[in-house]
Amino acid sequence: MIKKVFFTKRTIFTLAPMDGFTDCAFRELVKEYSNCDLLFTEFVNCEGLIKATNKLLNRLRYTEFQRPIIAQLFGYELDYFYKASVFLCLLGFDGIDINMGCPSRNIESRGGGARLIKNRQLAIEIIKTVKKAVKNYKSNNYKIDNNLINIAETQIKEWNIKVNKKRRITVSVKTRIGYEKDITEDWIKYLAKSKPDFISIHARTFKQGYKGKADWNAIKRAVKSTDVPIIANGDIISPKDIQKIVKQTKCQGVMIGRGALGKPWILNRKQKKIYDYKFVKKIILEHAHLYLKFRRGDKFYELRKHFSKYIKCFRNARKLRSKIVRVDNMSQLIKILGTNSII
Repeated sequence: MIKKVFFTKRTIFTLAPMDGFTDCAFRELVKEYSNCDLLFTEFVNCEGLIKATNKLLNRLRYTEFQRPIIAQLFGYELDYFYKASVFLCLLGFDGIDINMGCPSRNIESRGGGARLIKNRQLAIEIIKTVKKAVKNYKSNNYKIDNNLINIAETQIKEWNIKVNKKRRITVSVKTRIGYEKDITEDWIKYLAKSKPDFISIHARTFKQGYKGKADWNAIKRAVKSTDVPIIANGDIISPKDIQKIVKQTKCQGVMIGRGALGKPWILNRKQKKIYDYKFVKKIILEHAHLYLKFRRGDKFYELRKHFSKYIKCFRNARKLRSKIVRVDNMSQLIKILGTNSII
């Protein structure tokens, strides 16, 4: 099954979709230094994507180098899911992932994200709707506004993307082990009825958010409960954790989120390089260059959160952090990195 989906027999290594972090520049770095098997965009509101398409395109930008690349959608209205899914197909994505696990109260209160764990029928209908959109796209039997088609065609040219209709487009789900309590087996078995290509599971409930310890045993039970490939997520912050969770759960894939921030090399299977200050400095500068390349016109200060992640592991880094989180341009960044000594 896993070979059919990802064209490989080995355990899949993937970067989790993270709002405000996994943009095109960071994904480019992760692909370069980890050569991971799968990447996801930041999550995108399917209603917003249809109503204010141009405002959200930066979240969807990707490069051919990043393939296979999956776009993640959140929302609760079937019509918007259908139109947004067709649009993503037109943009050449390799898959569409449905967010059923976001712990944001704002998103949950409107019926999206983790709220879908409590609205099972809608969850299934959303999966069916996205599958229908993909099928209709493949058969040229879709209907969406011409404006969306024109935008997609423009972006394909601008991003230099190669769209191949013969390319497989997966439909998957990212969720949690429950809403208020652990209902892993029951919930995963229910989702599996709609036959998603794979399910990524964050091993906490919605109520937990990101608090407490991720329950890897829940992932193990999920793997045993279904034939659908399971990708494990939660408290995986080191190569040793990757080995441990694969051995403990027998999952078909591993997804790293916060553990990859400041460490775009973490998913590298070889792990032979020494990641000293000189090397990290190089990556910080490369990250900044990529950000300016892919996010023209965006504020440089949005990179500051990444910078603080890169340097936190260094001894006596507090003084540097106080400076680097205030940079406004590349010249300031180069000056700070070139004149400090923290190791």
